[in-house]
Amino acid sequence: MADPVTVVIDSYEAHLLPADTLRVALVVPVSGVLGLLGPGAINCAVLAAREVNAAGGVLGRPVELVLVDGGRGPAAVASEVRGLVRSGVVEAVVGTHASDVRVAVEQELGGAAPQKYLL
Repeated sequence: MADPVTVVIDSYEAHLLPADTLRVALVVPVSGVLGLLGPGAINCAVLAAREVNAAGGVLGRPVELVLVDGGRGPAAVASEVRGLVRSGVVEAVVGTHASDVRVAVEQELGGAAPQKYLL
């Protein structure tokens, strides 16, 4: 990987664009009461992904982040994440958001994808 590039894409685009990357759902609030956390969380995730990609990626695959707005209602967020995982668009989930969103996502996925949350 000569030029590690980190891409943050919208979840709708992720369904349309094929990739040979390791796509990770980045669930952060960009709307609602916790929306102020979003930009900082996105910047931290991009920095981490760039560092991973600069070191060769994960099992040789560069990481690509798929942004999911975690500031919406828990059911809406969980449904979107479930759709991304079940369709194979993402293979893991990370994020920082309210605990009710975390619980809803965990219940929807039922262990179908690795998850890591910071909040």
